[in-house]
Amino acid sequence: QNVLLMLIVLKAMYARMVYAFLKKRNFPGYQWLLSEAEWLWRQWH
Repeated sequence: QNVLLMLIVLKAMYARMVYAFLKKRNFPGYQWLLSEAEWLWRQWH
């Protein structure tokens, strides 16, 4: 249970890092990242 929580936290941190990188580059992939973040939010709540 704790391992799963840790994985979700790690994935969220990684996604945020990638999001900041893509946003800086103005890459269209940010749209995909938003859906990924939305999925993470559903996993969390």
